[in-house]
Amino acid sequence: MPLVRQILNEERSCASYIVGCPSSGKAFVIDPKNEVDTYVKMASSLALKIEGIIETHIHADHISGAKKLERFVGAPIYMFEDAKVKFGFLPLKEGDTMKIGNARIKVLHTPGHTPESISLMYYDDKRNPEIPSTIFTGDTLFVGDVGRSDISGMDTSYELYESITEKILRLPDFVELLPAHYSGSACGAEMSPKASSTLGYERLCNPLLQTGSYSDFRKKLGEIQLQALPEKEKIREINIGAN
Repeated sequence: MPLVRQILNEERSCASYIVGCPSSGKAFVIDPKNEVDTYVKMASSLALKIEGIIETHIHADHISGAKKLERFVGAPIYMFEDAKVKFGFLPLKEGDTMKIGNARIKVLHTPGHTPESISLMYYDDKRNPEIPSTIFTGDTLFVGDVGRSDISGMDTSYELYESITEKILRLPDFVELLPAHYSGSACGAEMSPKASSTLGYERLCNPLLQTGSYSDFRKKLGEIQLQALPEKEKIREINIGAN
């Protein structure tokens, strides 16, 4: 039976994930933190081998552990095909699928927070191969909030709105929402301290989703006072770099 394990980094309010299938002994890590021993030990305790590392986007608030984990376990890094980084990775595009035993990950390109942002639909093929049970939304959609649209220095709120309304919210209400952050992160201002939700609950209760048009969405975003990201460029340089 496929499994999902959430790992929380309280210092940075980041959430990362191990997803896998015990019957196949395979696992993937999504958005790893820099302290990669956590994933190695957890995978070992679950009798799983890490076979891939997926970055939902280039992070600007914390140093990613993807390159370190790649060196440690020899598993490749996957990113959206247009990711502007200086290290090698396996490119993903809209609709790509990765099989992990009885589990399957399908890629949605969800730009807006960053151009290369992706969300990952997670299927339990043994229970229902047609409908995902979970979506990993990276920094596109949070519990009680949405991702920042100012990371690139330009207003990308329209792309963010389209990604959320035309892609993520097309999925059924019961789909579990697992984002890359929770309250305390500078990547949003009104995130819940809960680190998971469902799309149905967010559709009803997330104030940024209570908008009938893009103009309303943009107006609400503009009313939110976001924290500064003083180390943004330095952190992005580290995460983009080859080492």
